[in-house]
Formats: sequence, structure tokens, C-alpha cells
Amino acid sequence: MISKSSTYKSGLVGSNKNDLIKLTTELFSFNKALFTDGDDDLITFDTITELNSATAASLNFWMKVSSGNDMAIGSLVQTTRRFGAAILSNVLYFFAGNVSPNNGFGSLAFTDFDTYVMITLIFDGGLTGNPNRLKGFVDNSQKTLSFSNTIPGSLDSNMGLDFEINRYAPLASFGQVELNEISLFDYALSPADRTALYNSRDGADARTAPANPPIGYWRCNDEDGSSVLVDVMGNYNGTLNDFISPPIYFGPNTK
Repeated sequence: MISKSSTYKSGLVGSNKNDLIKLTTELFSFNKALFTDGDDDLITFDTITELNSATAASLNFWMKVSSGNDMAIGSLVQTTRRFGAAILSNVLYFFAGNVSPNNGFGSLAFTDFDTYVMITLIFDGGLTGNPNRLKGFVDNSQKTLSFSNTIPGSLDSNMGLDFEINRYAPLASFGQVELNEISLFDYALSPADRTALYNSRDGADARTAPANPPIGYWRCNDEDGSSVLVDVMGNYNGTLNDFISPPIYFGPNTK
């Protein structure tokens, strides 16, 4: 058991995670969500090779976060190459960059706190202009992004080295958030793909909702175990670092 102290939300009471038990209220496993404590819970992965030099990619996930709490999913370790989504100081960022030009991103104020929302990032380097190459959605609604720097035609050749869940490394920021149904694609999701993922949210299965399956799909269910976040595609299992054993899975959640 890993001993840590923290402040808990979402109905948990107590100051020591070792005094808490995994919350399970149903026998079925979909509609669960993984809880991260905002301290130093981190999920790491081997190199996701499909992201290296990718000309298109999409990231889709469900989350619930409170105001003032950060979160991050993606390759967000190096300041010169970033791909993914993060909430930092109540601003939602969508990143798609490479070494030159670097740090391309779009952002907007985030206000959908304390409720489950679906976040979607779509990168398509074959298009022209920042608003076309990088699109961000909240609950399947496209958002107007404020852009900084240039969104490139392809991601960095080493973009797949640093994929993580729950840390924005440049600020050493860890999230306190509930995460669910995280899927990563090596193509740009179509409007029909997005809508299928959103409309099938209760028990959604990203292996069948879009036209083509993802390269990584982490359902965040409590059968994953105490140290592994299972990729049901069989490609990229995640390693849970500094979580309690067993990790806390809320469920069933309402999206």
C-alpha cells in the first residue's frame, strides 16, 4: 500500500488514502471512472509509435473536474513537442506541435465543472490553417480556440515517447479528476465518429462506435488491477505510478 495524504472530493471523507476503500456499487464494469488525487498519481506508457511524425490523430475522453484543479492527457513532457489536452488554471488547452515550429496550441476558458463532459481533440495536418488543423470539442460541440504559434502539418518524429495521463510536466502539475473511456486514434475523427462516441456514452465502446478502431483504448474500469491501466486494444497498457493499491474507481458514473 502506498501511503499518501491529500484532500478528497466527490464524496470521499478522510485524509489518508490508505483508510479509503475502492468504491463499487454495481457488478458491471462500464460507467466506472478512475480517480486521481491531484498529488502525484501518474500513468505512463511505452512509446506510442503511431504518434511519431503523424499527420493526423485524435484524442477522446470523458472527465469530471472541479474548478481550480488541473488535468492532462497526452505527450506533454517536452515544451518543444506536445500533443494532447490539458486544463490548467481553468483554461482548456489543445496541443499539436513539433520541434519547428514548436508549441502550437489552441485554448479557451473552461467552465463545465463538476459534471461529466466528453473532450475531443482532432488534429489533421493535411488541412490548411490553425483552425482547420486543430479542432477542440466539449460534449461534441466545437469550440472557438485562441491559437498560439503554428499548428504543423505533422507531429514531431518523437511525439510518441512521452504519452502520459494526469501530468502536465512543464509545470509539474498533477490532476485531481475522474477519467473515463480514454481513446486515441491515428486519424482525424469525422463528425459521424464524434457523434457516435457521444451518443453511445452510456456503456460506450470506442472499438465499434467510430468507423475505424482506436490505437489505444483505456476504459478505466476497476478490473484493470492495482498497477496497470489496461488497453483493451492490446497495444499500450499503462503503468500506474504512486496510486494507492487498489486504485479508486468511482461507479457507476452518470455522463
